[in-house]
Amino acid sequence: MGTIFNAITIAGPVGSYIFSVRVIGFIYDKEASAAGNTCFGTRCFMLSFLIMAAATLLGALAALALFFRTRSFYSQDDNGISNNR
Repeated sequence: MGTIFNAITIAGPVGSYIFSVRVIGFIYDKEASAAGNTCFGTRCFMLSFLIMAAATLLGALAALALFFRTRSFYSQDDNGISNNR
């Protein structure tokens, strides 16, 4: 159980670093360098928003798939008897 908890705990900070510094920061710097080192409005952040929205959608679909795959397992009690009545 500790391994799963540690993996879940580290996923947030690592994902935040990867997205905010590496991906979104790179895109912003690229857009800002083309506009004289300043960038305002949707032109600068539209691609960043779409990447974050796609990642969120992918995570939601993965969670939904895991829910349906493990639903029958978690509906059983300790003796392996189904609780569905």
